[in-house]
Amino acid sequence: MSKVNSVKIFSYIAYLLPIAIVVGSFLTDLIVSLIALFFLYKLFKEKIWHYFKNNFSYIFLFFYFYILLRSFFSFDIILSLEHSLFYFRYLFFVFGVIYLIKNNNKFIKFFFYSLSFIFIILIIDAYIQFFFERNIIGMTNTIEGRLSGLFYDKFILGQYLARLYPLLLGLAFYVCKDNKFIISLIVSLLFFIDVLVFISGDRTAFILMMMSTIMLLCIANEYKILRLLVLIISLSFIAVITFFSDTVYERVVSETIKEAQLDSEEKLIISSTHQDLFSTSVKMFNDNKLFGHGPKTFRLLCSNYYQTSEGCSTHPHNMYLQLLSETGIVGTIPIILCFFYVSYLLLRQFLNLIFQGKDQYLQDYQIFLLIALFITLWPIAPTMSFF
Repeated sequence: MSKVNSVKIFSYIAYLLPIAIVVGSFLTDLIVSLIALFFLYKLFKEKIWHYFKNNFSYIFLFFYFYILLRSFFSFDIILSLEHSLFYFRYLFFVFGVIYLIKNNNKFIKFFFYSLSFIFIILIIDAYIQFFFERNIIGMTNTIEGRLSGLFYDKFILGQYLARLYPLLLGLAFYVCKDNKFIISLIVSLLFFIDVLVFISGDRTAFILMMMSTIMLLCIANEYKILRLLVLIISLSFIAVITFFSDTVYERVVSETIKEAQLDSEEKLIISSTHQDLFSTSVKMFNDNKLFGHGPKTFRLLCSNYYQTSEGCSTHPHNMYLQLLSETGIVGTIPIILCFFYVSYLLLRQFLNLIFQGKDQYLQDYQIFLLIALFITLWPIAPTMSFF
């Protein structure tokens, strides 16, 4: 197989990734593994060892070998190795994507088209499900007040849209930098996304969406007025929908008041369920602060620490607390360093804007990509399992 043909084939595989995430974890992991294997093949064939000569590689490899070593000293070695043994594939996946970008000058453009396509389909499908109680393939909501869309029984629609929209926006600014009409359409798409993330019932996703919007308004170079206008309109529609929809009001307002116990003397910042999980992870961390108990061991050992039945699960629903309880301070430091570095780049951009006006060092597409990383690494929010 020639180099050109292999690059094209694996580029098409990579274009399917945004769709694969919707289909399920098996197809997603298959694509990640295939691209990782593709890079591994190119690594030995073309001797491109320079890919590893950067700080990202050094931090990743330290983290990988640490969690691998930690697994061999965990409570359940086999279970722990399920997370750590093949974790290196994510590094090879990243390098595989970089290789495709460097050897296919249309890769970013077509990946942008793929991500745009799935966004439009998800948005249309979810609004159909909201108004008609069934989506385009006939699926109904399995939980009152939540929208799953094409994710079936996984209520991550809001997370998908909120976390990946900055990536979509960054790609739009990179691919269509000279086409203001297309960029204006992509920014205007935020109206539908803002409202949809809210009515999906995912409060964390909506908070992340607002965080990314605030950062966009503060540090982006262009289209801030349009985004502000879209935000005002979308918040107005959200207010109207909340007032007239009993389902949305019950999920977003009544349930929030109930879970945070805002109507009682003992108020909570988060739900009691999350608080119990967080409390359990902190107790596990205190038992082994430096090294933790081993990857994937929270589900096994949480029963020894929780006070209520809600204090135990497969993971503590916060990636930093999961890392602290399972990998200790040593395993959490690399992720904290990544978060601080991304925060530093965004803060420097903001300070440049204040003190130097338009003389800024980051382009808009870079800002949006950093925002995508920032909200992914944001520590004060419920998350899925880190691994």
